Amino acid sequence: MLAQLDRRNLSDPAVTKKMFDDLVYKVKLIKAIKELGETRILMIKRSRDEIIASVNYKHGDYNQEYPPNHNERLIKSVEKFGAEVIPVEPEEFYKAYQDADVREAEKVADKWIEGATKVIASRSEIVKNARAYLAFDALREKYNCNAVSTQIRTLTGSGKLEDRFWPGLGLELGFKPRGIMAVCQNYPHILLSQVLSYSLTGRPSMLGDQMYDVDNGVEIVLHCGIPVNPYGGEWRVPYTIVPHAQSPVRDKPEEPGSATGLRAYWPVGESVTLWEFHTQLGQIRMHTGEVVDGHEIYTGGEDIDHVMCTAKIIAKVDNIRKVRDQHFPSLYGIHHCATLGDLRKQIKDLGILLGVEVIERDRLQVSRKNENSSYYNL
Repeated sequence: MLAQLDRRNLSDPAVTKKMFDDLVYKVKLIKAIKELGETRILMIKRSRDEIIASVNYKHGDYNQEYPPNHNERLIKSVEKFGAEVIPVEPEEFYKAYQDADVREAEKVADKWIEGATKVIASRSEIVKNARAYLAFDALREKYNCNAVSTQIRTLTGSGKLEDRFWPGLGLELGFKPRGIMAVCQNYPHILLSQVLSYSLTGRPSMLGDQMYDVDNGVEIVLHCGIPVNPYGGEWRVPYTIVPHAQSPVRDKPEEPGSATGLRAYWPVGESVTLWEFHTQLGQIRMHTGEVVDGHEIYTGGEDIDHVMCTAKIIAKVDNIRKVRDQHFPSLYGIHHCATLGDLRKQIKDLGILLGVEVIERDRLQVSRKNENSSYYNL
């Protein structure tokens, strides 16, 4: 990781420039490590006894048993890299939601609506989400946090359908354009991937489930939200605000509890890095691909927009079978991040600085020996 400059100006200008660019690159890596260590994650729990990241691993194996110290182990693994996790009980969120200014929430919601290409979700549900976003932000400021992770799904704890919501809209349209990384479903360890990539590139990442279509050579990343400024900065891709795919009344947008989701498309032909930071295992797993238009691949049957989650990135991936064969949900979970651009070199160099193993899934010699392994029995 050494770098030097041509202080006496003796080299060819092209060589001098290369030396300077190399120094800048390595300073950025060091800056990313520094900012990782300064990260304070606001973790808003959905219940007092919530099992952190349960969706990630339970969806891999519903018979999996969590050890009594699971939460402590996961939080300690995050804090090992300098980040802090600040847990907040759901009751504090409910109060912050009640205290949030409804008129301010309406202004935020109308801004989101005005920026959308199309809006199918009801304005009242969007306002509810904006008010929740203001509550998150108030708690973030109260606890001096610069990243957000949550699995909360109710505005009051009542259990009533009309109080249900999914926070993705506020995370993607509220926090990420401000440079504040945030994830739904409470994955503080995977959130660190987004913190690192944003520090390096200024680009927010999408959190999503992983699906592999080996016949078409593509990976599908899907969730309820997606960054609308994938390059960072002010430019936005067209986006649509829709009812949430998991709502039982998603086909009736005016019904309370239909909630909100986000649909947007990243630029076709761009490189994309698919990766996650496993703090528990001391590993970063990654591979790269190219964004493609899913509507050109899936032309028959039901419109891909309406299958499963609302937001999707579809990427052409070399060695897709090799990548698929390393998908061990009970060991690695079912989620990772997508960041626009080819970050392979940066991630490998980050691994050196962090002292963690970097696994290139599309280049690794595949072994099935871990097929029945679980993080919980390591």
